[in-house]
Amino acid sequence: MHPYISLIILSYNNWHLTNACLNTLCDSFEEPHLDQEIEIIIVDNGSNDETRQAIKEWSKIRSFPGIQLRLVMLEENLGYPSGINVGLAHCQGSIIGVLNNDLVFPRGWLSPLVNLLETDKLIGFAAPYLSLAPSIQNLQKNFASFTEMQDFASSFTKANAKKLISTNRIVGACLVFRRDLLHSIGGNDFWYGIGNFDDDDWCMRARIAGYKIVVCGRSFVQHIGHAAFRLEPTRLYSSLAANTDKFERKYQVLSTEANERNEAIKQTKFDRGKHFIPLQINEYSSKDIPYYNRTSDLRRLLFCVDWTNSESQWTRSLLALLPVSEKIELCFWMPKSLFDVHSINAQIHRAIDPLPINFQAKEITFTTFQDDVPYVDTLRILCSTDAVIKVPNDFVNRYIIRLAQQIGVNIQ
Repeated sequence: MHPYISLIILSYNNWHLTNACLNTLCDSFEEPHLDQEIEIIIVDNGSNDETRQAIKEWSKIRSFPGIQLRLVMLEENLGYPSGINVGLAHCQGSIIGVLNNDLVFPRGWLSPLVNLLETDKLIGFAAPYLSLAPSIQNLQKNFASFTEMQDFASSFTKANAKKLISTNRIVGACLVFRRDLLHSIGGNDFWYGIGNFDDDDWCMRARIAGYKIVVCGRSFVQHIGHAAFRLEPTRLYSSLAANTDKFERKYQVLSTEANERNEAIKQTKFDRGKHFIPLQINEYSSKDIPYYNRTSDLRRLLFCVDWTNSESQWTRSLLALLPVSEKIELCFWMPKSLFDVHSINAQIHRAIDPLPINFQAKEITFTTFQDDVPYVDTLRILCSTDAVIKVPNDFVNRYIIRLAQQIGVNIQ
């Protein structure tokens, strides 16, 4: 029997948080949903502490009637958006939830959200109020114990049982939706790399597709907030800077202006090529038809990276590649809807111009792929080249490498 509800938890280190998340989650369910079967998919995003082994041991000793546990162990951290996409690709339920591992769950948080999705087919995302969130869900609450949190959840949800707020934005820490939303808009945008603004983007696409987003007063969950980023704070700041710019370019809005988002939603017509992001290989268009035809017989190498994220080492990789290369066409994929192509190309030239290399003599050419390629044609981009360049500390690149490996494109 297929589970009715699939819940995806992405873990990265912080086992003490994941442990509390899993235990309180499994204890929070009510009988009607347990009778329908619940699937919990734990995606470990390349943890390098005790988390991986602890998850395996936990799954062996914990048994819950009506709950199926599935483990997906990734060899490296793909970042939050792509890690969630991996979990979404594995889930089987009709109702799907995406949950951070830094959540603590009171009993009964899920049923109100599921009931909303079952009764109103126009609702795309349904979300609870949270103890901490950079959105209207925020209650700014701290708790000294689980019992204190449970008591607060009980009193808050009773007092706000009739409260239902429609919004254009919720945080991705805890949200629930039907499978038809995935069929309409797909998963997270991999161009947001390690994360930040990926949830804003997902919400924008849901609203553009005609779905409502609601926050439910009958549901509350405790949220610790930014647990993974606290381990590596420089990554938080670099991703915020890079991804704020991507989001604003993509939707032509200021990220802080709610009115601008609302106008963008009203004025944007849903376009599957722009707004649907595949989760499964079979959802992409044929990889056998290259997106960009060749103009020479030079060997084509592709740089697909998080161009504006200061943590990415794409410049170092480029400078290491050029002195030992010849007869190649270097292709830089940077969609103009997300990046300032002129600025990045100028940055590339500032890096390579001082090199004592005669590019013409070595037959090295440079090409920019700046078209706003439909996401379903991503594999066609990869198959337009002979190899994808692997770049350290770049989460966009990691996901592209993963796709390339699945379809047999070489990695260099």
